[in-house]
Amino acid sequence: MVFKRHALLIGYSGSDIHRTLQGVPKDLERYKKYLMSTKGGSWYDKEITILYNTDISSINKTIEKIKNQKNDFVFFVYSGHGYYNDDEDCRYIGINRTEKLSEKRFSRLGESYQISIFDSCSEEPEIVNEAIQQPFEVTSEEDIENISSTRFRYEKKIKECITQRLKFYAAKKGDSAFDTNFGACYSQKLIDILMAATTEMDIVKAHDIATEEVIKETNNNQHPEKVLPPFVSFELEYLPGVVIV
Repeated sequence: MVFKRHALLIGYSGSDIHRTLQGVPKDLERYKKYLMSTKGGSWYDKEITILYNTDISSINKTIEKIKNQKNDFVFFVYSGHGYYNDDEDCRYIGINRTEKLSEKRFSRLGESYQISIFDSCSEEPEIVNEAIQQPFEVTSEEDIENISSTRFRYEKKIKECITQRLKFYAAKKGDSAFDTNFGACYSQKLIDILMAATTEMDIVKAHDIATEEVIKETNNNQHPEKVLPPFVSFELEYLPGVVIV
């Protein structure tokens, strides 16, 4: 049976009522490059959807499309403005200057496996058109062979894991998420770690390393966190962050 995967990358950089986040489009671009790299699993361009400064209608249509595809694995990223809703005990993410969505809307996009990354602030509230499509060109038979082997290795590693849905947050409740012109602090650190790896690494380990670097970089003002499923076995494998062939 063919293994089906899809990545959904959403970003909101701000408007006249929100501070502009210069790093958001850089984050989306870098996540896509990571996914399409051999270390990230050699995703095809057609398997990646990017929605930037869009609207809820477009996002809902995309979510339904992805769910109807019955993908085995979904990689989801949000980069932009957000806050923590105490009443619902969850985060809300900004879609545009007037619309927002609960993080719960993005649960269970994948049939068996999902990685969700929310790079936004998690403070109490104080008061995207499809884009960045960069073609991935295969220029030689060697490239085709590398893509084939890394896709096989990546999917094999996923199928060896028990069903799991992992969530990673750039900031714990009450924290701001720092942004730069080169990308959000957490996403920068996470992608740098994944792309620099010389051995295979699961996504949880990469997050843990990035967490330490973010805390240090922000002088203990930003604390990433994770939500993992309650495994019974101590001998478990988390979803891959880096594959090496």
